[in-house]
Amino acid sequence: MPDNLIAAVVILFTYSIVLLLRSGSLPFLIKKLYLLTAAGKKQQLLRIQPFLELHSGYFKALSENGRKIFINRCLQFVGSKNFIGMEGMKVTFEMEIKLAAAAIQITFGFKNFSFSHYHTVKIFPEPFYSRLHDRYLKGGASTSGVLFFSWKDFLEGYNSPDDRYNLGLHEMAHALRLQLLHGSDFDSRFANYADQWEEIARPEFGSHEPT
Repeated sequence: MPDNLIAAVVILFTYSIVLLLRSGSLPFLIKKLYLLTAAGKKQQLLRIQPFLELHSGYFKALSENGRKIFINRCLQFVGSKNFIGMEGMKVTFEMEIKLAAAAIQITFGFKNFSFSHYHTVKIFPEPFYSRLHDRYLKGGASTSGVLFFSWKDFLEGYNSPDDRYNLGLHEMAHALRLQLLHGSDFDSRFANYADQWEEIARPEFGSHEPT
């Protein structure tokens, strides 16, 4: 490789690192990359399973192999999204996994489960005001690739599993539908049955409209 090309690559790499440091994104990227390594996955596997068993009845009912697949998919979801706490909210790894679990549950039979259209998850302590809708919302999924959640209402969705109120699953269902319309990739089998799926799923929400 010519010396001038090597120098150009070094300068470009250095400049990229400086930009990442200034934006505060470097620690985020390092953390996400570690979660995708074999060591990171093994460490988090032992950490995640106990609280997922308490949080998710769906996860608890899975076979041992199903649980491993579920956790690995959760880690991939967390590793591909930027979670941001709003209005002073401090985001923990457990919160990220619980949100990921909602996405993985609703796509567990899919080959493509990444929600690749979505790059950011914003978490508010309570319902938040939306200037676009001119009202307070408990959650939302935007066409620009951002998911929004009221953490208070997200947790309440898991308090009574039979009341047909689950903000996490509700918003992930919206996100899944928007992924078909605006995303570059999605599960092809689901795409073929999306209209039928929506027709069946809508009555299950009943009058419990989280957003």
